[in-house]
Amino acid sequence: MRKLVRNPGKASLEYINGTRASYLNPIRFFFATFTIYIALSALTGAMADIADRAVILDSENTLSEQALLFVTEVRTTLASQVDLIVFLVIPFFALVVRWQYWRAQRNYAETLCFISYVFGMGYLMAIPVLLVQYGLQEFSTVPKNIFIFGLFLIGARDFFKMSWFRSIIGTIVSTVTYGFLSFASTNAITFVRLWWSSF
Repeated sequence: MRKLVRNPGKASLEYINGTRASYLNPIRFFFATFTIYIALSALTGAMADIADRAVILDSENTLSEQALLFVTEVRTTLASQVDLIVFLVIPFFALVVRWQYWRAQRNYAETLCFISYVFGMGYLMAIPVLLVQYGLQEFSTVPKNIFIFGLFLIGARDFFKMSWFRSIIGTIVSTVTYGFLSFASTNAITFVRLWWSSF
């Protein structure tokens, strides 16, 4: 855990190069921490609260009836199926990152290992913050996103062998890419839910 916090890039390289006895499997680590975080988010009401604030609807909304229905369903998707969204996004995100940093010559499995460690550690660090937010009844995904951004930034420099400047630019591009993939996945799931319910 200490090595993952300090530099998930170096930890990933050590795991890939065979030093596996002292490390958790990256995929299992991600699934475990993500599951705990999502379960706590559901129990504390954080998921519903964040979904309500992510998709704002008011009585003066000028959207058409169909558009309003879709936006309402997007909110429902965010509140109830964020786990599915993340599970869809992570493999595609790892693929995009692998090609984004193609000069480092990391294959897909190695990149997925790095991404799993980064997100797994980010969710683990966000769990105590979530509990504090529950006590304050003020929920936000900003701390979790900052943890993941920071871990990716620090780790990418060593994992993909870059300068700090290129690591900062690359992390910003990766963050935008992740946001786009999340947006696309949320809309795709919503379309499928609406299509399925029409039968």
